[in-house]
Amino acid sequence: MSKTQADLMLLLVTLTAAAGWLFSKTALTELPPFWFIGSRFLLAGFILSLFCLKALWQMSIIDITKGIFTGSLFAAAMMIWIQGLHQSPHIGEASFIVSLGVMFVPLFSFFILKEKIPLSLLLSLPIAIAGLATLNLQDGSNLRWEPAHLTLITAAILFALQFTITAKFARSIAPLPLTTLQLLTAGFIAFFTAQITEQAPTGISNTVLMNVIAAAILASSLRFLLQTQALKYSQASHAGMILLLEPIWVTLMGYAVYTQKLSHQQFLGCSLIFLALLINRLPYLKLKTGFIQLTQKYRL
Repeated sequence: MSKTQADLMLLLVTLTAAAGWLFSKTALTELPPFWFIGSRFLLAGFILSLFCLKALWQMSIIDITKGIFTGSLFAAAMMIWIQGLHQSPHIGEASFIVSLGVMFVPLFSFFILKEKIPLSLLLSLPIAIAGLATLNLQDGSNLRWEPAHLTLITAAILFALQFTITAKFARSIAPLPLTTLQLLTAGFIAFFTAQITEQAPTGISNTVLMNVIAAAILASSLRFLLQTQALKYSQASHAGMILLLEPIWVTLMGYAVYTQKLSHQQFLGCSLIFLALLINRLPYLKLKTGFIQLTQKYRL
């Protein structure tokens, strides 16, 4: 596979991930949040397991424990995320908030992986905070945090923690069986929680059923398969920038499917967040400009 083909595959990954937001939002019209998450990831994990049965069987007890641990973190993040999505009236805005999780990764990497904090993070952080503040301004001047936004930020932090620990474990475990075990663990935890905390659905429409299946197959199983394959051949700088497109696709799909428009205030807030994400990615770009060289040279 060429690098161009890998980049195109990653572009498809962002589209399937973005579509997952729509599938999830539609499924929540009839399914309780944890029932949906449990069903989605049990099905997705089962499908992925078909591609790595031998590798799963050969995993050591230690590797299985690592997979279950990171899968538990993933379950917590997804269960909080689905609550935030359920509360949020605009999926585009919600996706931009969750995308801030990538900015927490360097912080967790500093403590867990002993990696240095890039200057680009310090430059982008105030812009990200300004974007969040803009989204939470009431009457143009009063700052009052929306409960859905706080829920989504919490999910973003947990996603970053889970990603960082997974990155550490992935150095010694093949990514596909590790991902499969994480999805299955998340599915079991969410499904078990649903049994205790939510009323079982008595029936769902064919539309919602198709959205659950699409979320599991397209936005989960296919997405991770394509992502694992593409990352083997794509340059890290290209991959990082392409994956940033996800919230933009979510916003465009939200407009196309639900006619959800961003207000001027939402547009400004989301634009600031996206600018922060771009600045945060500058050290990974192989462009020979003075500013980018500066962000690569001076690291704390």
